Amino acid sequence: MDERIENPELKEIMKTKPEEMNEEQLEAFVDAFMEATFIIPAELNSDAEALEGKTDEEIALDEEIDLEIMKLEDEDGGILFPIYTDDDEIEKLNDEEDFDVYGLVISSEDLASFLHEIIDDDFDAVVINPFHENAVEIPIKSILELFDVETCDDPNCTDPSHNH
Repeated sequence: MDERIENPELKEIMKTKPEEMNEEQLEAFVDAFMEATFIIPAELNSDAEALEGKTDEEIALDEEIDLEIMKLEDEDGGILFPIYTDDDEIEKLNDEEDFDVYGLVISSEDLASFLHEIIDDDFDAVVINPFHENAVEIPIKSILELFDVETCDDPNCTDPSHNH
């Protein structure tokens, strides 16, 4: 990660819990989420040389690179996919873990595509800034719908908006 990742507008909106947001705040949250760039924490199990010359999006979608995406469990047993809004939040995680956390920088739209690719891993929701008092959970299905990520089982389908 060369550039500093920050999402000040999203973090400001997240100071209000989603269940306490009015319609205008919810719309602002969705807009800020859709424009955001996030950091996905992962443990690199491949040789670091495999990452050279690749963008974070290419790394996330490259099946040859062994990145173990962190999983969290909520109090109901749901499996959460953690993402972070900024470098300061991911640093909190680095302080907690006994392995080097690789921060994969990804746009929210690419995140939706990535989530579609790994949907078989049975994640129930994404959690933004999970160790923060203002953490927000969003169901995976809602994110896919937000970005119109559709699964199509038709092998002859040529619609570019459908994922196969």
